[in-house]
Amino acid sequence: MFIRVGKNMMWLLWFMLGLIWAWGLVALVAAVMEINSMHAYENADTPAVINTVQTIPVEVYKLERED
Repeated sequence: MFIRVGKNMMWLLWFMLGLIWAWGLVALVAAVMEINSMHAYENADTPAVINTVQTIPVEVYKLERED
């Protein structure tokens, strides 16, 4: 009777260790994918900065007091 309980406990132990190992593997893959996506985002082709002061015509009105 106790031999069967011992075997069931070993199966339960190995099952729990397998779950922990699988969870760790999934977490590792997710972390690597997150790092790769952040690296790809940083290396994205961004357009050159445009000097909007010179390219967009803006009329500036000076504030004057009306007496």
